[in-house]
Amino acid sequence: MLRAIPSRRTGQPRYHFRRIVPAMLRPLLGKTEISLVLHTSDKLVARERAAALYARTGQLFRAGKMQNPSREDLLVLYGELIENYEIALKAYGVSLVIP
Repeated sequence: MLRAIPSRRTGQPRYHFRRIVPAMLRPLLGKTEISLVLHTSDKLVARERAAALYARTGQLFRAGKMQNPSREDLLVLYGELIENYEIALKAYGVSLVIP
């Protein structure tokens, strides 16, 4: 899900990605949802980033359902998802430090 939240400083929309974690994986991940800032106010860029995150979270959920991993294995996969997302943002020249 893509949602726009107005910036406190500029009032422009800042887009966020949000996806509900399937009920059977919540105890393993310790989360009910995955929510990430997309670091853009451009709707088209936000849609591209959200689509990529949707695909990655889908892979994570499928792995959790099919392979019956341990909690540690699933958290490693989640960590890799976040790390890869941050690497992709840096490749776009996005600073992850909030001023």
